[in-house]
This record gives sequence, structure tokens and C-alpha cells, in this order.
Amino acid sequence: MIVDDFKLSTGDQNVGTVYLPDSYSGKLPVLVYSHGWGGNRNLGEVLQRILGKRIALVTFDYFGCGDTGGDYRQMTYRRWKENLSNFSN
Repeated sequence: MIVDDFKLSTGDQNVGTVYLPDSYSGKLPVLVYSHGWGGNRNLGEVLQRILGKRIALVTFDYFGCGDTGGDYRQMTYRRWKENLSNFSN
């Protein structure tokens, strides 16, 4: 399993992790784990079972959560939407 942490350079500079199978070529399906309010990007038991399959997994912390930091009281749906937009670019 290849694990690579990242920090976006735009918006709230969300921190995340990409998980890739050890050996792969070509395209892979990608699952993006988007935790709920107040959560973090740590993988639960179900997602742990996905690791090692021929799939890429991306997980990240929203503003005010986990390693991204910030005051969670300032988290809004608009900020959430902008985080997702920044993440997909």
C-alpha cells in the first residue's frame, strides 16, 4: 500500500491522505471519503477493508477538523462546498 499525505495550497489548505495499491497500472476507481461534521479523515473498519483492493482511496479533513485546523464554529455549508470544489481541482 502506498500512502501519501497532502495539504492543499488553496482555500482552507485541507490536509488529506491518498491510499494506492502497491502495484497498479492504468486507471483506478477512486473512493473519496468525506467525513461527517466534527469528524476526521481516520479510516473506520469498513474503509480499512477496502485497502489492498484495486482501488484508490482519498480522505481529507475539513476546516476545523483533524489536521486541517481552524475554529470549527466557523464551519459552514458554503465553506464545505468550497473545500470540495478546491479538492476536485
